[in-house]
Amino acid sequence: MKLDDLRDLDPNNPGAWPGWVRAAAIALVFILAVLGGWYFGWSDKLSQLERAEAREPDLLRELDQKKHRAANLDAYRRQKEQIETELVEMLGRLPGDVAQPSLVEDISLQASGAGLEIASYNTRSPTQREFYAELPVDMRVIGTYEQLGQFVSGVANMDRIVTLHNLTIEPRDGSDRLGMNMTARTYWYLDPED
Repeated sequence: MKLDDLRDLDPNNPGAWPGWVRAAAIALVFILAVLGGWYFGWSDKLSQLERAEAREPDLLRELDQKKHRAANLDAYRRQKEQIETELVEMLGRLPGDVAQPSLVEDISLQASGAGLEIASYNTRSPTQREFYAELPVDMRVIGTYEQLGQFVSGVANMDRIVTLHNLTIEPRDGSDRLGMNMTARTYWYLDPED
């Protein structure tokens, strides 16, 4: 068979074609089907697969982080409960109002109990925060080093929360007595309903 004989083939009757022509036609249809499937279906799936493989390290890292959090969840819950308990305890130590006269009396008792002389005492304006307010009190006390330490310890052990800030200790002329300047701050709870 010559190439000119291919022109004489009846496209409506492929069963009459020679065997090699039928095999070539089947191979051509198969190749076209594979190329069409590749172009219309598989190439898109391969690009999706490549994108998924590119995201895999990030997803594995995220999974490890979440596993770590899940493994520590009980510890976090215990820590949260402990913090909430401490917050309730600290809020319980905050009075509902400033009770300024009793504060002055309490600090004065601590100073006199330690044997200190109160040289000056100045109450400043209160400052409001989110759920509490604070009252700063500038003070100067005079006494020995041991008396100052006893006073600071006594203030730290008071029923209400009082913190000492801006401490400066200076020697007095030729004696064992020292002058201590400080700002004592006391706090009270602001009721959100007020």
